[in-house]
Amino acid sequence: MKIKPAIACFLLFLGGCEIAPPVKEVASRHEFHTTPDKWEKPRIFHSQFNDRWSERISVSRIPLTKASGEKKFSSNGAYWLAVSEPETMKPRPYNLKIDIFNERDYMIRLELLDIGNYIRQVEWINEKLVFVSA
Repeated sequence: MKIKPAIACFLLFLGGCEIAPPVKEVASRHEFHTTPDKWEKPRIFHSQFNDRWSERISVSRIPLTKASGEKKFSSNGAYWLAVSEPETMKPRPYNLKIDIFNERDYMIRLELLDIGNYIRQVEWINEKLVFVSA
């Protein structure tokens, strides 16, 4: 008869519990990842390339010349880039020019057209990639 008090306690315990509604499964693109509404901190994510930027980026070859700005060397120490900041005391457009030397008989000029007047960051990621935040 010692079993009856144990069963009574168990039934009292269950009586105080709420029954949760069944979990509804939702088809989601985030099958193996948490959805953004569950993130505790901001996360870095990537989106598709904005086509408006393609009209504002120019890549060209220029002859070897003296660097117009301070040289920033790549991790291998053989390549460098020099940034020419736009003259913001003149009227727009403000174009940012980045000249890249990579041991060729020419330099690559990366020009960002009409980028505005705010702080820019240009850094080497490795000897083949340059990070530009404009």
